[in-house]
Amino acid sequence: MRWSALVAAAVVLVTLPWIGIEAWVAYVSHLPHLATMPERTVTAYQTVTSLFGHLFVYHPTWNPAPLVHCPLLAQALTVGLIGGSLVLSARYARRSPDLAPALFAALLASNVPVAEGHHYLLVLPSLLVAAWHAWRSTLDWRAWAVLLVVALLIGTPLPYRSAHLQAGWLALLAYPRVYGAYLLWAWLGWQARLLGARSPREARSGSQGHHQPVIPT
Repeated sequence: MRWSALVAAAVVLVTLPWIGIEAWVAYVSHLPHLATMPERTVTAYQTVTSLFGHLFVYHPTWNPAPLVHCPLLAQALTVGLIGGSLVLSARYARRSPDLAPALFAALLASNVPVAEGHHYLLVLPSLLVAAWHAWRSTLDWRAWAVLLVVALLIGTPLPYRSAHLQAGWLALLAYPRVYGAYLLWAWLGWQARLLGARSPREARSGSQGHHQPVIPT
């Protein structure tokens, strides 16, 4: 959390000569509106908030055909999924510091209130780290197949804005980038868990196999 605040402050300071303080004031004042604006439920926004909002929040203009109108369910699922993913990220990050940054960055776009398709460029470093780890660890084809699916879901220009995917259960097909980001996050968490489980065993086997040197007399 401390590093996140420092990075954010550095970004603000570096950009001040170009955009000025007024732009940042306007941005901060607009932030509370992101959590309530009705247009956030359209499928152009590839986020968890948009996914559950599109399924469970009715709006005559922006979302006229949800699965059912239940805003409390949408809020509960959104908060539960985002909060749960952050808790698990913190847990698995301790097991593998090398994968920790990629684990958190995998959900940078999907867990914010509003993010469009191009914002998923932020997820690319996490995918590259995952591929580097798979190559370094000589993982089998199944691990690589998952990463290929992730790349297709995030990078392929799928027609998720199609009008045919706006109503009812079909809206579940309109969020490929959210699914790709969470699949990548799950892959990284799985690898971090395996690394964390392997390290103590390797440490124990190393200590058991160590013998005191024999000093000749």
